[in-house]
Order: sequence, then structure tokens, then C-alpha cells
Amino acid sequence: YIMTTYYGAYGANLNKQEMHVRCPAARPVERINLVDRMLVFKGVADMIKDPGKRTPIGVYEITENCERALDEYESYPFLYGKEYLNVRLSRGPTQIMIYVMNDGYGFGTPANQYFQVIRQGYNDWGIEQANLHAALRHSIKNDQGDSYRSRRWEE
Repeated sequence: YIMTTYYGAYGANLNKQEMHVRCPAARPVERINLVDRMLVFKGVADMIKDPGKRTPIGVYEITENCERALDEYESYPFLYGKEYLNVRLSRGPTQIMIYVMNDGYGFGTPANQYFQVIRQGYNDWGIEQANLHAALRHSIKNDQGDSYRSRRWEE
């Protein structure tokens, strides 16, 4: 018996083509809203607690190999940690895993190429882009120069 793991994507992994490259076995399941969470950029995407906010994510069913590939991609446990959330999918109450950035990074603007990859992910899942643009505006307004800088997404 293989334990099914559900993964909630909100950044570059929303992009189905990017996700397929990293995790060929991942299966898109459905789009849901995370309650009391807000998408932000700290150079790269992060999800912070914010009461009253609702943030759309894409949920994938992933294998152990997928999770290992995602751990590597997300620089787990150095850059991102994991959180397990109880959510409601159409199949019923389900636990999903999301990656959240570790402490120590401030808000900051993402590289344009990275932002475009996420924008395509929003299109892939049929998600309205208001949240994404609000996160970008927030990162520009609150940029103190102490965000994460990814070598993967140089301008």
C-alpha cells in the first residue's frame, strides 16, 4: 500500500509544465482556497498567516519520488520548511503539505522570469490573478533589501 501525499502549490510549481519536469508522476487534483493565508514574495513565493485572507492554490497528488524532487527544488530544510494543513477537497477532508519559507527573509520583489512562470501557473489552474498582483505590489512596497535572491531565477 502506497501512502498518498497531497501537495499544495502556490508558486512556480503551479506551472504544470514546470511541475511535470520536476515530478512526472504528480497528478493535478483540484484548486482550493487556503483560509487565513496570504501569498507574499520574499524574492521567491511564500505563504504567511493572515486572518481573513483566502489564497488560491493547486493541489497535486505526489509520490515519494516527487516529494524528494520537490525537497531538492525547494532547498528543504534550509530555505523552506514543511507545514501540514487540514483542508477540504471534493473527496473530503484531506491533509496537504505546503512549503513555507524559514524565518530570516524579508519581503522582496521576485525576478521577472520567476513571476512569469507563476503567472502561467495561475492560467494553468484557471486562477484569477488578483492575488498574484497584490502579492507583487506588497513585495515592492515592503522591500527592505533583505529578501532571498535565487541564483536559479536571475533577471
